[in-house]
Amino acid sequence: MMALSENGIPLEAQYLYRHALDLSTEGKKESALKYLSMAVCIAPRFCNAYNAMGNCLDELGRFGAAIKKYEKVLEINPFHAEARLKRALVLKKIEWAGELEGDSATVKVQENEKSMRKTDGGFGSGQIFRSTFLPAGEMMHF
Repeated sequence: MMALSENGIPLEAQYLYRHALDLSTEGKKESALKYLSMAVCIAPRFCNAYNAMGNCLDELGRFGAAIKKYEKVLEINPFHAEARLKRALVLKKIEWAGELEGDSATVKVQENEKSMRKTDGGFGSGQIFRSTFLPAGEMMHF
């Protein structure tokens, strides 16, 4: 019998999830993804683990896979605000990356994200997104 916490997620899955978050914070996104995969194998309805997978994939520039993870979160919990926002942001990145490909003066999205990660002190993909794509003073409207 598996030990469950108050939220119904097995403790083993929560341990793997927390360890993955630590790895992700250290910049070890691929390792974090492995632990998150194990967590969702144990707890297939663990929204936060799928969301964290989406975040890692986004930061690795694997936008299509990130969107699938955010959609999985929304399938389980349609009211998960962070997954809904992150999915919209990644879709915008893909849209803007397509527009930028024809502009030789603009660095591709993935290359720009890598350089931003080196200089921005490790902010999450949301910070990279805002500083990469929005002109100073411009607001995003959804």
